[in-house]
Amino acid sequence: MSAATALAALRAATHAAHGRLEALPATRRLMADDYTLPEYTRLLARFAAIYGHLEPLMQASEEAACIGYQARMPHLARALAALGERATGPDLGGVANAAWAGIPRGVDAPGLQTAAARWGCLYVVEGSMLGGQLIRKHLQGLFPTLPAAAFASFVPYDNPGQQWHGMRLHLEQALLEGAPRQQALNAALATYQLFYDGLQ
Repeated sequence: MSAATALAALRAATHAAHGRLEALPATRRLMADDYTLPEYTRLLARFAAIYGHLEPLMQASEEAACIGYQARMPHLARALAALGERATGPDLGGVANAAWAGIPRGVDAPGLQTAAARWGCLYVVEGSMLGGQLIRKHLQGLFPTLPAAAFASFVPYDNPGQQWHGMRLHLEQALLEGAPRQQALNAALATYQLFYDGLQ
């Protein structure tokens, strides 16, 4: 089964979930001309809470290693440090600061017990950097005095196009019809749900 077919199946299965996530106020406001630094700080804190759940399940996996996956948590920690905040660990425990207020607790990470499921999760996470390039450019224009580290979590690769191309090639090899394909679709939907729950 070709990469285009696997990619098309994932896109079709997650189209509504992707639109639902983009419609959230927290994500919709990202491209606003009057977006503020406090809003951005809160958003990064929420992303850190989400990735704190998610990355331990996939970062050390063979699937993440074979595409050279760049963990988002270190980038998020540096971004928050640039904004005067700090992260104390993947679960953000012990952070007593108003910037972290309202971060949802008990947000479930998707089950990633199989290779196909991890590919479904990586599809969502790595795919986010495509729109992330536009977001980074917009935010750099709004906040030109911030260092590049403040925006690196959106596009953590030097060559995002090459990274995404490699991701697609691996999807072609890994996601066949039947159970693997369905496991990837389920995990992709669960990953979108995790982001939706975490960014509400």
